[in-house]
Amino acid sequence: MKEKIFDIVSKVVENSDLMLIDIHLRGERKNYILEIFIDSKDKLDFDVLTDMNNKIWDEIVLNRLDNEFSKFIVSSPGVDRPFKYFDQLYKHIGKDLIIKMKDGSNLTGKLIGLNDKDTKNELIIEFENVEKEKNTIAVEFNQIQYSKVKLKF
Repeated sequence: MKEKIFDIVSKVVENSDLMLIDIHLRGERKNYILEIFIDSKDKLDFDVLTDMNNKIWDEIVLNRLDNEFSKFIVSSPGVDRPFKYFDQLYKHIGKDLIIKMKDGSNLTGKLIGLNDKDTKNELIIEFENVEKEKNTIAVEFNQIQYSKVKLKF
């Protein structure tokens, strides 16, 4: 059933400016909880989420899967989830990121810009070295294992 749900959601999302981030299906038959996480290059507001919720639910009903779920949620991924696509980063310029590289190294710094020219897809990160001097580095998105917003408490 998860494949069928994925196909339905993918079809609805591909006709929009949104990105499918993840689908979680948990629970047992007739009591499944379906969570769908979508994102966009720009700010994702409540009206967009509501519209996508309605469109996805309509497709689920058309495919006669609506009786399988006790709960259905369409949401943004939230800042605690790693970025899956480069385009998710645009709305986070100016925020601090935690980055783990595929080579095992780690970097924490402020996202000050993005370079999407020449298909490089680079993050421009500003960080302080041990002497408290500010440095800038370009990090290729395809070399990142995961990155996410550093939460401030």
